[in-house]
Parts: sequence; C-alpha cells; structure tokens
Amino acid sequence: ESGILAILDYVASGGLYLGFCGGAYLGAHRVCFKTQKGDQLFNLENERPFKFYEGLKTGPIGEQFSYCSNVGYFCQPAETVEGDLLYAYMNGAGYFAHAENLGEEVLLTYKDGKAKGEAAVVRTSFRQGMVILCSPHLEYSWALMEADEYLSEEDIQKYRQNDKARLAFWKKHLPTKKLL
Repeated sequence: ESGILAILDYVASGGLYLGFCGGAYLGAHRVCFKTQKGDQLFNLENERPFKFYEGLKTGPIGEQFSYCSNVGYFCQPAETVEGDLLYAYMNGAGYFAHAENLGEEVLLTYKDGKAKGEAAVVRTSFRQGMVILCSPHLEYSWALMEADEYLSEEDIQKYRQNDKARLAFWKKHLPTKKLL
C-alpha cells in the first residue's frame, strides 16, 4: 500500500505515470479480465488502486493469455488520433470501454476485430500530473522479438516496417519535460 500511495503522490505533484498493459489495468478505476487458463476460467472483476481512468478496462481482447510466452499473442492494427496506422503487439491487452464518453483523450483506437473502434491508449491528468495508459505493448521493439510458433516472421516485419510510426507516436505524445 505504501508503494501505491507513493506513486499517487508522485503523479499528483506533477509526475508522469506511463502504464503499459498490466500498468494500464492498474490505472483504470475498474477492470474486467476474463481468460481461459487450461480448463479453468480466470475471472478478475474489481476496482483498481490508482483510478486514473474513470471507466472500465476490459480484456484481454485475445482468446488466450500467458505471462510467460506468446501463446495469446496477435498483431492488432490500430489508428492514431492523427490517422496513422500502428501495429500493436497484443498479449493480454484490453481496451478502455467508452473512453470518449468519459471525456478522456483517446490517442489510439483499434481498427478491427473484437475491440474495433475502442480506445487502446488514453491520456488524462491527475491533479498536477499526467497519465498515459497504453493497453497494447507499444514499447516493444521489433529488434528484440524472436519468431516462435505464435509470433511469425511476417508479423515481426510488420513491426519493423512500422517502427518509425511507433516512435513518432511516442515522440508526439510523451511530455519530454516530465521525463527529465
């Protein structure tokens, strides 16, 4: 609990919270995370500690999920608020339900599939600080990816070819003053 309070205090006093995947789930007010683990259904529905995003974060979008492998991986096309295409590495990622109706700034939406049109990345403020919640793994570099039975060479090439757009997205939306 002291760690949670320290993070809340840091952001409230002007800091930046950048939450990827699980960090984005932590930043939401409520989560609904349902996935199959073998023959058992894993179901998590509760309030989260930070509550930066006032709405519900739902996931995962994929049918499966694994912390330790690419079992639940898929390549998801998404569109920036500027209209640029990004490919998002998905494994456990969800979406921010009805973000536009809550007045949140949506930076990226999913282009197709189960979460078509839903928010993938939102930016909001928390007192004097800023919060960016990124559901997919847009921090992943194609250079660190290795093909396996789930992650194909073809997908890695999509990420490689799309890397300039991914980096431009972060350059545009990350506040450099708060990173120093």
